[in-house]
Amino acid sequence: MKKAVIAIASSFALCLAITTMDVPLGPRALFGPLAPALASPARAEAAGPAAAVPNAKQLLEIRGATGAVGFGQALAVSGSTLVVGAPYSSWGGRADVGLVYVYNQSGAGWQLVAELRGPEAIAHEGLGESIAVSGSTVVVGAPGYDSSAGHAYVFTKSGTGWHQAGELQGSDTVAHDRFGGSVAVSGNTIVVGAGSRADGGRAYLFTSTGGRWHQTAELTGSDTARYDGFGDAVTVSGATVVVGALFHAGLSGAIYVFSDGARGWHQAAELKGILARSYFGKSVAISGSIIVAGATGSSAGAGWAYVFTATASGWHRTATLENTDAAPRDYFGQSVAISGSTIVVGASLQAEGGRAYTFTRTAAGGWHQATEMGASDGVAYDWFGDALAISGADVVVGAPYYSGTGRAYVFEM
Repeated sequence: MKKAVIAIASSFALCLAITTMDVPLGPRALFGPLAPALASPARAEAAGPAAAVPNAKQLLEIRGATGAVGFGQALAVSGSTLVVGAPYSSWGGRADVGLVYVYNQSGAGWQLVAELRGPEAIAHEGLGESIAVSGSTVVVGAPGYDSSAGHAYVFTKSGTGWHQAGELQGSDTVAHDRFGGSVAVSGNTIVVGAGSRADGGRAYLFTSTGGRWHQTAELTGSDTARYDGFGDAVTVSGATVVVGALFHAGLSGAIYVFSDGARGWHQAAELKGILARSYFGKSVAISGSIIVAGATGSSAGAGWAYVFTATASGWHRTATLENTDAAPRDYFGQSVAISGSTIVVGASLQAEGGRAYTFTRTAAGGWHQATEMGASDGVAYDWFGDALAISGADVVVGAPYYSGTGRAYVFEM
């Protein structure tokens, strides 16, 4: 089994096709009906062959400890460390407090080494709804804290195990902002999204000095409007932060790219969806000069994902991805991940309980569907593909509604 590392993405103007129907935002919420179908965009490249693609090999099924609920709602991998959230877990006599599990990869497979909790049991805190990891730093969102103002915890690994090293809050968050609904970390930079802010959303940046984390920037889009969902998805790689705003401009969605330079963090690009109700920016991931973004409302809710590449003239769409067995309501694009020349996209509402699909780079520079993943014991509405992590030839996929408790699956492509 190979070692694993996660990345997550975003970006650029596109045309999207949509048909009338309902597409769910997540297991606990619904979108409104989609707009009538419009002309489909030209493909940058066919997403894959018409023939069936091979299934990836399932290596392992991971179950949460007793009492874990929503296990696999969020997950992240860095090196030999896998972190899985179970945000609907109850403990201390309180409901939906949340738990987070840390696994270490060894010759015997993935072994549970730690269970992470907040300092006290707070009902509906939702600890573990979002997770990011970089080296020995784990960031965990708890967006339900304090009437859903939200906060996030930082945990670090030392010789004696994992311990809480910080607690993050936005400088101006208020009830219902859901700070911590999304998190990302790269080296010494943490990004936390607050996508439910009534003014359109925010993303907050934190850096560490002397082992203490402090807020260094607050980001918003140049044209962010009320209820845009700016910050519902975030990712960071070095000096680049990408933020999704899936409800922007009639629910067509947008991606914002920010860069850190001599004048601090500034918006470098806005990449838009141009048709209503495509939810472009539902998920984002970045690796070097490549961004991937999900648009779950596209093509009657079958969903698409878009690949963008940075050039001297900016970010440009270079591929449109869709699964070879696409069907309405698949929700392809619910999650995206990228590592090197491999992209993985989740379709969490696919009829057999959800699917995940890998795409690999071709010699011509395009993207080709390589494998399809499904749980060996999956059933409808498991939400397999709700979360993804990838490194090399290993992919970890969450199914948070499996049997009411959740699962995570490890595949070798």
